[in-house]
Amino acid sequence: MPKPLTISAAAQKRLRSGHLWVFRDEIQNPKPELDGMIAGIEGPAGEFLGQGFYSHSSKIGLRLLTESPEALGREFFVQKIRHARQKRGDKISPESAARLINAEGDGFPGLVADWYAGHLVIQCLVPGTDRLGEMLADILWEEFQPAGLWFRNDASGRALEGLAEEKFFWKGNDDPRVTVREGGVSFAVHLMEGHKTGAYLDQAENRVRAGGTGPGKMPGRLHFPGRVRPAPGGQGGRGDCGGQFGAGARNSGKKSRAERDQECQGRARKYF
Repeated sequence: MPKPLTISAAAQKRLRSGHLWVFRDEIQNPKPELDGMIAGIEGPAGEFLGQGFYSHSSKIGLRLLTESPEALGREFFVQKIRHARQKRGDKISPESAARLINAEGDGFPGLVADWYAGHLVIQCLVPGTDRLGEMLADILWEEFQPAGLWFRNDASGRALEGLAEEKFFWKGNDDPRVTVREGGVSFAVHLMEGHKTGAYLDQAENRVRAGGTGPGKMPGRLHFPGRVRPAPGGQGGRGDCGGQFGAGARNSGKKSRAERDQECQGRARKYF
């Protein structure tokens, strides 16, 4: 391992309190040649603090991966991914949609992985995960055995890391059109269109709650982000309003927002 980056006392104190980032102006000996690599960090007195992804172009200079000094190879990332799977294994099914890896939330900065009815969509958001993209995709393929895998490296934040935006199919079934079920409702998903496919998986539980508010308590708006409609009644509903995620959802039928509201509320009256 190259000589560690030396960080300020303020950054050291923040890391010891549980923070995962070191900002660029807190690194006393920046090393552009390490951009996208795993770099060690030490405090002002030379004490070893950990290792993380180094981003020379970003205002966030380093994102912590571990406090261990041991070399980080493939097995380290296998264990990270397996740990994330253990936490969410009950959400994985041939019809479900779920966030599998949530970057810093899973101690895996710069990587997001989503499950859509047996297909994987991953985002590499920093130079470190971008450089390891093929290896990470290979691990995810082995661990989850999806039908297909896509890269959605088109987040605007990549520009702040000195990375270009791109999206592409990687392996398996190359049809990006899938159907997922959430709260007893089916939705069409296009894995390569819309903002993160338009599904906003962190809002899944809220959508189910909104669909199951009960008789006489229908919310004024039933639109999803991306203008997708859940079926009124959620799991207990007797019908399927359905909808789409992705760019196609915004343009489907070219109806006005008022028309969509009226249509969905009209259907809702059948179930409340």
